[in-house]
Amino acid sequence: MSLTAAAGQVALVVAVIVAGKSLICGVLARAFGYGNMAPWIVGLGLSQIGEFSFVLARTGRAGGFIAKDTYDLALTCTVLSMALSPVVFSGALPLARAWARWRRPPQPSRALQAPRTGLDNHVVVAGYGRTGRAVVDALQRASVSYVVVELNHDALAGPLEQGLPVVWGDISSEDILRAAGIPHARMLVMTVPEWHAIRLGIDRAKGLNPRLFVVARATAARHVDDLRDLRADVVVQPEFEGGVEMVRQALQQCERTDVEIDQLTAELRKALYQRLDT
Repeated sequence: MSLTAAAGQVALVVAVIVAGKSLICGVLARAFGYGNMAPWIVGLGLSQIGEFSFVLARTGRAGGFIAKDTYDLALTCTVLSMALSPVVFSGALPLARAWARWRRPPQPSRALQAPRTGLDNHVVVAGYGRTGRAVVDALQRASVSYVVVELNHDALAGPLEQGLPVVWGDISSEDILRAAGIPHARMLVMTVPEWHAIRLGIDRAKGLNPRLFVVARATAARHVDDLRDLRADVVVQPEFEGGVEMVRQALQQCERTDVEIDQLTAELRKALYQRLDT
């Protein structure tokens, strides 16, 4: 079967494959908690047929399970989907931005319970997951003024009931940063997991307040240097910190002195956080 003889059939199959796989991968990414532009990037980035399909098609053909025309069609569609992959992926960000504009909440920058006054020299906590809740609890105990920014409205049910100061919105939005009082804040604690939101949020927050002290969580080890390049003052990588704490616990059981433990764990932390390109 030649490509020219069955161009319509090939085009239809490729379109169905790309659209169907993009939708499935994007929905799965969203189901696993990835928001913002991540589902679009994951979905369109994985829209092509994988190389393993060549092996499956050849095995099916050799075993007589599929006809030659079917084999030719599968081979052609696989090659075309892989060739079109860069073009399809390049549309991820424009489509995500268009979707965000269309799906934008009616009042995205409204502060639900942010104080009308006193937003000065305060801490902005981005994200109200486990880490964000721990930070908020510590700030409350220390009597430090703060505002929570959270995109997931369901996650704000608890803070709203408790009367905590919260802003509903995306921390990467300049409107949301202003609603949270970033221009007058002393610190931004970035606990959200989405890398795109972290990167844009820090960059725009620093633009609004160059003296802002930023504490950011690196969701992956490769992001440690990226966050430093974004002028994050303190970078915390959970896996690194977990390893340091395990070493501390092990040394305590080995009856080392507190001075020795502090020195060894400090050296370990320094080695873990050193720039990856050095």
